[in-house]
Amino acid sequence: MANRKSTLVYRTDLVNVGIGQGQMQSVSYLASQTDYDTESRVIMQCSYSASGGVVEKTVFEYDANGRLVHEFYYTGEPEPAEENSYEYDEKGKVCREFKHYIDGSKDTTDYAYDDSGKLIEKVTVDEEGETELREVFEYEGDLLVNHVISDGEDNTVVSEEFGYNEKGQVLMQIRDDNETGEFFKLVVEYNESGRKVSEKIYDEEDELVETTWFDEDENGRVIQTVEENSLRRHEKHFFYDDQGNGLGYEEINEDGDKVVVVEHQLGEHKHPVASMVFVHGAGRSPGQHYELKYEYVWHEA
Repeated sequence: MANRKSTLVYRTDLVNVGIGQGQMQSVSYLASQTDYDTESRVIMQCSYSASGGVVEKTVFEYDANGRLVHEFYYTGEPEPAEENSYEYDEKGKVCREFKHYIDGSKDTTDYAYDDSGKLIEKVTVDEEGETELREVFEYEGDLLVNHVISDGEDNTVVSEEFGYNEKGQVLMQIRDDNETGEFFKLVVEYNESGRKVSEKIYDEEDELVETTWFDEDENGRVIQTVEENSLRRHEKHFFYDDQGNGLGYEEINEDGDKVVVVEHQLGEHKHPVASMVFVHGAGRSPGQHYELKYEYVWHEA
């Protein structure tokens, strides 16, 4: 089978016009497009507005070895809003990253690795060589246990700490962002088979903020999640066909109302060919009801 060349997604909005009067359909429009090269690498991702304008577009360029060397991000203007380029060492690892600006200047980030190839440091300097950010990564064995981001004056901006079980699965993550004021501690519980049972989030006072429970079927597929915090309790139910391909999900609020329904129709090769999406605004925002249709273009074999 040939490799995929493009995925085109068309959106049709559906609007209820009144009780017993059915629905009004908008004109279908191209909502997103993803292009691939012959090696199945993504070379372009783009989302469009209903009027056909570009909302966001990212272009990726690779070298002869298949390594990402250039990345352009657009927001509707002909010139890229962001541009990044990458250099690699003799082992094929990223050793330097450049962030380019419209005025021609750039920030440079140098990567450092230990003898086993693990990333241990990233240092970003501006055009004048002044340090802007420094990231340090610490490991126990092959597992990352600490990650610290500091500014040019060596003040800690973000710190992260990780803990693991004997299988190497994350049991705890603590993130403290001094720039945004965000703090959370994530605690993960697993069953005897190593499947995730719950995630609990705690605040800076170690008070439980939110819990998510996971239920699986006999094949290890997640069939339900329950998310509960002080404001709401939402359930998600996931559906599959006999081969385990996802057919969609529904989200139910604490009153038992369906607030999100997503249904997928799969084609011959189990790729989605259509999706129906309903999102209830719950009085806080306009609801959405739309259909997505997928079109695939293939490289010549």
